[in-house]
Amino acid sequence: MGRRSVAEVELMTTAQVLEFLQIGRTKLWSLVRSGAISAYRIGDGPNGSLRYRREEIVNWLEEQRVSNPELSSRAH
Repeated sequence: MGRRSVAEVELMTTAQVLEFLQIGRTKLWSLVRSGAISAYRIGDGPNGSLRYRREEIVNWLEEQRVSNPELSSRAH
């Protein structure tokens, strides 16, 4: 599988990631700080906007899949 060019990478805003994952801002920031999810700063300084690669978010989500049938049945 070849690498995608930068022009083909779909970026998401923080608001889009929060909605997509259905989590709060604090949880997202915790995931970024721990290195579980990567964020990319757009703009100068610490106040630049953060962006996230959709593909990385989806890959991370797939890694969180619960495969134990007992755990899965408790969630319903």
